[in-house]
Amino acid sequence: MNLKNLTFDRALNILRVLGAHYIVIDDQGTTHTHGDLRLAEPEKRTRHRTVPVGTYKAVYHPLVKDLQPGGGVSVTLPEGMDAEGFRSSMGAWCGKQWGSGTYLTQIEGRVVELLRVE
Repeated sequence: MNLKNLTFDRALNILRVLGAHYIVIDDQGTTHTHGDLRLAEPEKRTRHRTVPVGTYKAVYHPLVKDLQPGGGVSVTLPEGMDAEGFRSSMGAWCGKQWGSGTYLTQIEGRVVELLRVE
């Protein structure tokens, strides 16, 4: 038994002697429990994707990748494409590339406009 395992066992013994309730998962994946605690079930992802990954980016990226401060683009979305989802995706990319507060967006019907201000 190596020093790491001895230290781990000692820590569990100290917790048990103190009357602590615990659940510890070691580096091997073994679960050590004391008391009436139960591990919570992992949360299941509930987000439902409405379009495949990269759909929005394929539309806006060629238009905004070389956009200079003061420049703007206007994108007319095809029917069925979510304007708010498109603006959100485009805004996330712009914020990551240029920084927060460096662009403005607006939705007018099926048209999404972007203005780079800095």
